[in-house]
Formats: sequence, structure tokens, C-alpha cells
Amino acid sequence: MMFKVIRYHIGDKPYEPGDDREADETEVSHLIGTVLERAKPEAKKAEPALKNKMEAAPANKAARASKNKRR
Repeated sequence: MMFKVIRYHIGDKPYEPGDDREADETEVSHLIGTVLERAKPEAKKAEPALKNKMEAAPANKAARASKNKRR
């Protein structure tokens, strides 16, 4: 689980305030609240909707010609 360091401490290495620390919650439970806080999951942007690139084919040449004139 990811934690945000609030106060300097030495764990498996020295941690400064603002650092991220990954650790098992049961191993650092005594530090939560005073030295560490649970990191909030970052919001992910939704993927844009796919564009339909395929256009329906005209039934005949006349329909194709009239469609091109309208543009």
C-alpha cells in the first residue's frame, strides 16, 4: 500500500516529508497518523469515446454525387 510521509523518519531508508513510501500496512500501522498517511488513489481520466471512422457506403453513384455536392 502507498503512504505519504508527513514527518521525517528512518524505515528501510530515510524518508523526508512529502516522500511516497510503499509498505505493508500491518508493518507500519504504528506510524499511520503521526508519521504516515494513506495516499489517496489518483483519479484516472476517462478514455475518449472512439470515433466511428467508417461511413456508410452510398447505395449508388447518384447518391454519392449528391452527397459530395452538399459539402
